[in-house]
Amino acid sequence: KKNIYTTTHTYPGAGIFKVYMQDQNRNAGVKNIPSSDNVWFYIESEIVIDVSSGGNTAPTLQNAPIDNGCVKEIYYHNPGAVDPDGDSLVYSIVSSKTANGQSIPGFVLPNAVSGSSETLTIDERTGTLKWDSPQVQGEFNIAIRIEEWRYNVNSGALVFVGSILRDMQIDIQPCEPKEPPIISDMRKTCVEAGKVLRVLARVTDGDDDAIDFSATGFPLNSGEGGSLSPDGIIGQPQPVEMEFIWNTRCDHVQFESYWVYFKAKENLGLSDEELVDFEELEIQVVAPPVQILNVSPKGAALELNWTNAPCEGGDGYEIYRYNDSLGYIGKDCNTGVPGALGYELIGRNEGLENRTFLDDDDGAGLIHGERYCYMIVVTYPDRSESYASLEACGELIRDVPIINTVSITETDAEIGSDTVAWYKPIELDPSAYPGPYAYQLLRANEAAGPFESIFVSDKANDFLTLDTHYVDTQINTEEQQFFYSVELLWGADQESVGKSRNAASIYLSSTPADNQLTLSWDVQVPWTNVEYIVYRYKTHPDSMNLYDEIGRTTETTFIDKDLVNLVEYSYLIGSIGAYSSGLLSDTLYNYSQIHTGVPKDLNAPCTPPNRVINGDCNLDQTTLIWNNPNTYCPDVDDVVAYNIYFAPQLGIEMDLIQVNDNPLDTSFLRLSDESLAGCYVVTSIDSFGNESDSGSAMCVDNCPVYRLPNVFTPGGDGVNDFFIPYPYKFIESIDLTIFNRWGNIVFETTDPDINWDGKEKRTGRQVPDGAYYYLCTVNEVRLVGIVQRELKGSFTIINEGEKQIAK
Repeated sequence: KKNIYTTTHTYPGAGIFKVYMQDQNRNAGVKNIPSSDNVWFYIESEIVIDVSSGGNTAPTLQNAPIDNGCVKEIYYHNPGAVDPDGDSLVYSIVSSKTANGQSIPGFVLPNAVSGSSETLTIDERTGTLKWDSPQVQGEFNIAIRIEEWRYNVNSGALVFVGSILRDMQIDIQPCEPKEPPIISDMRKTCVEAGKVLRVLARVTDGDDDAIDFSATGFPLNSGEGGSLSPDGIIGQPQPVEMEFIWNTRCDHVQFESYWVYFKAKENLGLSDEELVDFEELEIQVVAPPVQILNVSPKGAALELNWTNAPCEGGDGYEIYRYNDSLGYIGKDCNTGVPGALGYELIGRNEGLENRTFLDDDDGAGLIHGERYCYMIVVTYPDRSESYASLEACGELIRDVPIINTVSITETDAEIGSDTVAWYKPIELDPSAYPGPYAYQLLRANEAAGPFESIFVSDKANDFLTLDTHYVDTQINTEEQQFFYSVELLWGADQESVGKSRNAASIYLSSTPADNQLTLSWDVQVPWTNVEYIVYRYKTHPDSMNLYDEIGRTTETTFIDKDLVNLVEYSYLIGSIGAYSSGLLSDTLYNYSQIHTGVPKDLNAPCTPPNRVINGDCNLDQTTLIWNNPNTYCPDVDDVVAYNIYFAPQLGIEMDLIQVNDNPLDTSFLRLSDESLAGCYVVTSIDSFGNESDSGSAMCVDNCPVYRLPNVFTPGGDGVNDFFIPYPYKFIESIDLTIFNRWGNIVFETTDPDINWDGKEKRTGRQVPDGAYYYLCTVNEVRLVGIVQRELKGSFTIINEGEKQIAK
């Protein structure tokens, strides 16, 4: 029986509201709900009213919430949710609820009933439930929560817009051991809006049973253009095939995927024992691309214009640029412009009516000699995007000089030289800029200038006859990088037609390390360098050239290893590049200055490993031992000494107390009868004076000893005449007070040796025999500083006269 409940309600304002239905008539005997016939049945929907999210229609569930499965067979179910708004659906398994949405006491998930290792999972994207595998016969209830999430343009994030709670019943019955039907795997597919998608689904069954084969999903809803051929299969012998056909439209374009849920079921005439299989087909409908009509030069910029977007609903266009063509064609599920292509997003037009774009590189102007290629993408408010347009390319008119060479021909601090060369402005209109013509070469020490004129060529009425090379001499190429620009002058007043982009000489530097040099070079040119050649001054007498090639790289760094420390090595960098314009096909070679570097070990060695400290209070000594880093640390072979640092207590700066200048001397002994307490650090020193990290400090503490006797016998016979402590250690001072039996103070001292002769401190007379009491604060020398310890006790005085009587 199927009940349908409808109602209409007007809410007072924005908020999150629940609509629910509850019924006392839950089935009896549900295995995972105690006394289920006394537990209410409950389902609900959450409604979110929010102006920023827009209107919302809840998804419909096209597969019934009552299903059958078999004992010891994997059970599958999919609710077949279809969201007409294209919201993102998220599925989860939750506990069934009872009246007023309360939790059901004693409820457990179905897989927990048997106590075995069953698993119950749901795919949060597709909604397919998998129970692997039921071990107990009977009825079970579970709830599936389906949440709706929608992209909010204002916040740029997904927001919650509603949910559905489905409570369903699963009837597990004993079945004959059988193999379930298997639907062929389906991968995500994408289709351009306006085209027909065809997908063939196939089912096989290992038991050769007859098959029912069906499908549900948004594309198969009435009026959405989807169909099945044949339109459902009932009781057909396996294998069976069914074609899904979808005539897509522009209004199907959305960011979220569409899902078609295929269900294959054995047709045995015994509905409780039929095994099933589900397979989901994920489909994304992609907007078709625009077509770029023209890429036209406009001074130092290129202007693009393109056709109308084939599908309405977009909110604008994204414009991408790359230097030169890649021949990319958007297809399959590659929407927009994939980042791996290297295309750069250079602009965005808001609104589908804005179909032109002027690319002037954010005001800097484009580069003469470069070929720029573009692709356009239509964007939509829900984050979906069209396929990229086909590439369209263009370049600026060659009406200014194009610099192509800045190569150092002499490295010297005073008489160095750069060779500068350029292409002629072969597309200059002489009628607009009549002669005579001349070139002016400008130079600066920095990219930002200031640029100064260093050369003006002779004038000529035909600019094609002017020389396009110049050697800049008497400059410091050893320590300075120079920037150049070439300007074309015209007419009697020698006004400027325009200048080339700036180009700089390659400047090479190095960073030393142990037996290696890291070379790095600065390159600032308007063309593209595709490779760099690293040369090193010859190291073999029979070498044919002064410099040998030691490596090639596309980066601007190179590490030359296996060198000898403190030996000079000279290097030269050569670049290989070109402009991307097909009209400028020359390969450009340029060279840096000659640079000399000296490898040396600047890397600190490792901290001495396996450090151990031992403090011996009986011997009054501290011993440190460690292992030789040359033996125990990788890539360390030149440790020559060790520094030993010491601080007598925590929190005090350490002082260097000893240097072991033999790497094999891996121990240290410190004797002290005053205090053993302190912290030590041992560091390694290599042959270049690099010192290792200190590592963690090693600390020892004192073992303070201070005890007082329980009797002494003053009297002057030279035996036990003074009250003194037993031999003590690591005591800074004491604060001792001695009392008689009436509580009067008879003696006080801060001297740890005490040396009391038994005379009362005030009168100087011998105190009488008897018991005396003391309070003593002992100030112990410890690692944390002075630590006080309290002593309390008593002792007996027996004077000399009493001793005689005793004899």
